[in-house]
Amino acid sequence: RLRAPMPGLVTAVPVGVGARVRAGDALVVIEAMKMLHTLAAPADASVAELRCRAGDAVRGGDVLVAEDGSLVRVLAAPQPVLRITACPAHGTPVDLPRAAYHLGNRHVALEVKADHLQLEPDPVLADMLRRMHLIVTEMEAPFEPEAGAYGEGGGHGQHGHDHGHGHAHAHDDHHVQGHDHSHGH
Repeated sequence: RLRAPMPGLVTAVPVGVGARVRAGDALVVIEAMKMLHTLAAPADASVAELRCRAGDAVRGGDVLVAEDGSLVRVLAAPQPVLRITACPAHGTPVDLPRAAYHLGNRHVALEVKADHLQLEPDPVLADMLRRMHLIVTEMEAPFEPEAGAYGEGGGHGQHGHDHGHGHAHAHDDHHVQGHDHSHGH
């Protein structure tokens, strides 16, 4: 099984259906984390099917290329992340959505799950989230951030029309209300 280092954007597919490839030949090039990652053929084979093209966003689990019946699956490799969870003793149901809102205002790459958020390590953001009474845990885990409102597969996507709600907003760091108490995280 061929593993991509992380989800990203397909920048090149240097092979075509029917192409003979040798072990180590480039099948797909993905841009992730401002670096190019080449997914190479694990063995000599013929490309039976392509399931991606340049410009496609790929996420963990996406099938990219079938070679002689075997499938290539993108799996996000573990990397350092901050996992954010609500405090079970002092939290409220809006704590994680509120944190996602504040992180979105800062244009932070963010993975959103029902019970946690994940982002790349950042000590300033970790401190902000702790001040919001959230639990911040440093760990190694797969990281698949949202594509964003205008990214491939995101909220508005590319559906050919404008909603006419252009706006500007300030990006200051004065969104969080301070609290004078601590509860041990």
